[in-house]
Amino acid sequence: MASSETIEPPPGPGPESTPPEGPFIRWERVPWEAVAYLALIAVAVAMRMWDLGARAYHYDETIHAFDSWVLFQGGGYIHSPWSHGPFLYELAAGGFFLFGDNLVAPRIFPALFGAVLVAMPLLLRSNLGRWGALATAAILAFSPSLLYFARFDRADILTVVFDLGVVIALWRFIATRSTRYLYVAAILLALSFSSKETAFISLLALGSFLAAWWARSWLPIAWSRMPHKLLRLRGAFTPSRLPPHGVFLLVIVALTLPLFAAAVGVMVDWFPGELGLVNLSESDSAGRVGAPVGGTAAFVAAGIITGVLFIASAVLGALWQPKTFFIAFGTFFAIYFLLHTTFLTNMVGMGTGVWQSLGYWIAQQPVER
Repeated sequence: MASSETIEPPPGPGPESTPPEGPFIRWERVPWEAVAYLALIAVAVAMRMWDLGARAYHYDETIHAFDSWVLFQGGGYIHSPWSHGPFLYELAAGGFFLFGDNLVAPRIFPALFGAVLVAMPLLLRSNLGRWGALATAAILAFSPSLLYFARFDRADILTVVFDLGVVIALWRFIATRSTRYLYVAAILLALSFSSKETAFISLLALGSFLAAWWARSWLPIAWSRMPHKLLRLRGAFTPSRLPPHGVFLLVIVALTLPLFAAAVGVMVDWFPGELGLVNLSESDSAGRVGAPVGGTAAFVAAGIITGVLFIASAVLGALWQPKTFFIAFGTFFAIYFLLHTTFLTNMVGMGTGVWQSLGYWIAQQPVER
């Protein structure tokens, strides 16, 4: 990965609040705090690993574990969005490889991710404060829901770790302006979108927060409707002058924009013409759910929509900082495509990943799954 750069803050007033430098406030010779974290992490590991194979497998787990075992045996894996992203299967196949053919192997990595989650508030210590970070770690350690899913061969706990990691990268980027945190966010977003489609919801939640925060700098001016002040808004929309939270918003939106292609396809299908860009039926009788089903014209139109979104993504990044953005962009899609194609053994995964991941779950909304 290229060496990290620092993005200079835009001219004018700085951000409203800047966390202290470095990811941690000084420990100030308080050994009890270190002991408390170590104890929480040790307890979290024990709670998540103890007797991990004893509980009967849930229906979802049987599907995940079996497909992972087939991949481990050399039978390959073909991405299908009905069973979510490919990363869990590839991770569980690694569990079989490392720990043998047993009921514990598919659950080991989710358990380890659950333990890592407990340590992550340390990276927000400068934002949450000493007691806030420690309390957060304790809540994550003893949460019944998080404990359950950390002992479960499903992608839920993976996405929690990745999404919290993106939030940490956001605050570190705001504090330091270092591009390394944009690259970290790109990696974590790629892993989150390759794990479970709830990543779309998480992205919309974070993006809405950042958009509202950014809007505070220009919305009052627009609301005043004073023409001579409206001219000042041009700077608010200039990529090179964005505040750090605005930069982070631009980057995560531009990185993931092509993955919303199926949503555009659904809107195109509202118009007369019956292109059939997204199969919204509840079964595969007319074709794959969430995929184009209108013949060659539908696939060509889907390709055009996807291509336009890739171009729009590239233009957004080029208007900001081309070098930094395209490193993040290349990192994101290298990971995304490698995982969705099962390391280039299933090239159809590029299409199912970009189009059908969202298309399938739009089609499933009436089912209320």
